[in-house]
Amino acid sequence: MDDKKGFGSRIKTARENQKLTLDQASELGEVSLSTWKQYERGERLPSLSKFIKLCIILRVRPEYLLGPELNEQMENVNEIEQLKQMIEQLNSDDLTLFHTAISKRLEIINGS
Repeated sequence: MDDKKGFGSRIKTARENQKLTLDQASELGEVSLSTWKQYERGERLPSLSKFIKLCIILRVRPEYLLGPELNEQMENVNEIEQLKQMIEQLNSDDLTLFHTAISKRLEIINGS
């Protein structure tokens, strides 16, 4: 995850929205107070199991804590899916042409 500060900020906002103190949140999350503070400062990321626990404690969806970074990745996935659907509609001659064009483009990009 590239946006650790944003992640930490969203954890803090969610904690405050639930009216939890740092002590309460760390106790519910079964982490030390210093670990929780590191999460909120964006200095540390929780393990997957702790992340799930945070979502439950803070009553937020994982997408909220992951923030815009997840949305950007999902947009990329959607674009890839759209390309895949378009490629599936091509006949074999078109596929050969498409493959050749992509291969040449990659050669240019990679300087081969």
